[in-house]
Amino acid sequence: MIKKNIGIDIGGTKMYMLAEHDGKYIEKKVPTGKEIKPEMLKKYIIDFIKDLPFEVEGIGMAIPGLVEDENKVNFSNVVPGLNGLKSEYFSYKGAKVKFINDVKAALVEEASYYPEDYTVSVFMAGTGIAVATKTNKEIVYGANSWAGEIGFAPIAVKDKVYKLDELSSGASILKKFDGNVEELIKKLENEDKEAEKIIREAGYYFGIGLAITINLFNPNIIVVGGSTSTYKNYFETALGVASENALKQAFESCEIKRPKDMKRIVALGARKYLEKD
Repeated sequence: MIKKNIGIDIGGTKMYMLAEHDGKYIEKKVPTGKEIKPEMLKKYIIDFIKDLPFEVEGIGMAIPGLVEDENKVNFSNVVPGLNGLKSEYFSYKGAKVKFINDVKAALVEEASYYPEDYTVSVFMAGTGIAVATKTNKEIVYGANSWAGEIGFAPIAVKDKVYKLDELSSGASILKKFDGNVEELIKKLENEDKEAEKIIREAGYYFGIGLAITINLFNPNIIVVGGSTSTYKNYFETALGVASENALKQAFESCEIKRPKDMKRIVALGARKYLEKD
C-alpha cells in the first residue's frame, strides 16, 4: 500500500513531493512562500501525480502549522493560504488525503527506527522551530493536536520577552542577516564574523529549547533536522548550551542525533502516517 501513497512536505520556501516506484524515489520541488495560493499548491500536486507511473491511493500532507483531526488546517503563519482548508480540497481521483503537522510527520518517520517503548523527540529547525515527542508508544498531541509548538515558547532576553522563533528560527536569522540563504552560507564559509555571530546566537537559543525538552520529557533520543540546523556552528553551539542547561543525568541519558534522511524526513513521515489506520 505505501508504494501507492505519496508524501508532501509543504514549507515556507518550497514544497517537496515524494513517491516511490520500483525501489526508487520520484521527487519534485516547487516554490511556495507566504503569498502562495491553495489553488497553485493543488495544481503542483496534481501535475506531480499525473506524471507518476501508478494510480495514487493516498496523499499524506505535512503542514507547517496547527492541524485538527487530520483534515483541517487551523492555523499556519508560514503558509497563510492554507488556513481553514480541509484535506478533501487536495483529493484527486478519489485519493485519501490526511493532514499532519510537519514536525509530527518527521517524528512518525524517525520513531520508526527505534524500539516502541523509547521516548523520542524530533526537533525541526527551519523557517520556524517546533518539536514533537512520542512517549509510552504514543505521540503527544495535546488537547487539540497542537502540542509541540516550542517556537512560541517565551524566552526572556534582558528586559524583553521573545518567542523562541524570534531568536533561533531560519526566518529570524535571515531577517538579522538581511540577505538570502545562499549569501549567508557563502559568508559562513568565508568565516565572516558578523554572520558567524548571528548563527552562534541563534544556536545558543536553540540549545535552550533543547534543554527545555530534555528536562520536560527525558527522551532516549532527540533527532534534530531542518535546513537551519545545518548552518555552520548552529548545531554545535546548541549542543554545548543544552549540555550546560539541561539536568545532567537527563542529558547524559539522551542521544542527540541527525535524521536518517535529512532531505526526505518530513515527506516520508507524512506518507507513513497514512498507514496508521
